[in-house]
Amino acid sequence: MSFFKSTVGGSTWTLLNTAIVTVFQLVVFAVLARYLDKTDFGIVAITNIIMAFCLVFSEIGLGPALVYKKDITKVHVTTAFYSMIMFSILVYVIVFFFSGMISQFFSNDDSLVWIIRVASISLVFNGFSVTSISLLQKNIQFKQIFFVEVLAYLFGYLTPGIYLAINGYGVWAIIVAQLSTAFLRFVIGFAMVRHSLVFDFGLPEFRSLFKFGSGLTLTQILTRACYQLDKVIVGKVLGQTTLGIYERIGKIVMMPSTIVNKVLHTVLFSTVSKIQDDKEKVGEYYKYSVAIVAAFMIPLSLFFIIVTEDIVAILLGDNWSEAVFPLQILFSAISMRALGGISDAYSKALGVVYSNAYRKFIFLLAIVVCVFMGSYYGLVGAVIAVDISITINFLLMVSLIGRVTGRSLFSYLLRA
Repeated sequence: MSFFKSTVGGSTWTLLNTAIVTVFQLVVFAVLARYLDKTDFGIVAITNIIMAFCLVFSEIGLGPALVYKKDITKVHVTTAFYSMIMFSILVYVIVFFFSGMISQFFSNDDSLVWIIRVASISLVFNGFSVTSISLLQKNIQFKQIFFVEVLAYLFGYLTPGIYLAINGYGVWAIIVAQLSTAFLRFVIGFAMVRHSLVFDFGLPEFRSLFKFGSGLTLTQILTRACYQLDKVIVGKVLGQTTLGIYERIGKIVMMPSTIVNKVLHTVLFSTVSKIQDDKEKVGEYYKYSVAIVAAFMIPLSLFFIIVTEDIVAILLGDNWSEAVFPLQILFSAISMRALGGISDAYSKALGVVYSNAYRKFIFLLAIVVCVFMGSYYGLVGAVIAVDISITINFLLMVSLIGRVTGRSLFSYLLRA
């Protein structure tokens, strides 16, 4: 199958997948905002920060390594599968015993300890599911991934999440929904692939996967830090209630760029990996990718800025009016978020994970410094700082792809 057909076919199924899941998310979003208070969302934000970092350590990049590596054997698959299970269990045990310390850092609420411990079980479920999803991606089987994600979210998140929220379970409605989604993703994903479960661990195979995975893990750690430390800073400087507002508007603003990134990042990583040695061709495809995404996202950004009040009223309700202006500011940079995301996909496919990690470290410094300074000017100052940092990240990534493919940064920005 040609690059074009693979990309279009994969993008179609991934777009359909993302569109349906996004509709489900909007339904859940609107219901939860009316049954949970802002402090509950602040607690969820804290657990999501922890989960985001722990997922990186539990996967250690072995899933994407299966996609990236051109030739894999059954031993590669079983080695990756059991390695991620062992690492996910290890990370869960660490989180379990350090949950008290983590809770004290964010809040004096003792209930947060058990919320963190229960939510962390999803790490183990994820450890079981990554191999199946990665093999589907490698084989460009995005139709199967569509069914995995849609069914897991429908029966794992939407149904129990809404039911528990309406019946007064508060923050536990979200925690239980996250756990059931992670479990169903494993069950349905494995049913689609049915890879070998025989314990066949190969040290050479582990090393070959870990060589790529370790660099990607470092990149992901820094990336997660970039997108989570802003919440830590906002929570510490502006308080848990403001963090709850920031977390909600952050979820909203991520939806458009997440749709684009999930569609293109997932598909481009799989397809570009297959032509990774042809740098000139990769450079041409990257130029077209930047142009297409920019042409779509910039007008969309302007549209969202105009209708922000309506978005807040529909998704959050009438008592969230203070979220309108900060959300408009965040909407102004959604094109930069999307372009940075597809650039990450190309860098992974080209194997330059350590160079990407270096740039993510610069991005992290920008986030910490800008958001810390901006938070002292309130929530508006914090979101302006985030937009500036997101733009810096995009420019760093364009320069990286340009260096690898032999093109200058300006050739991409001007010719695209």
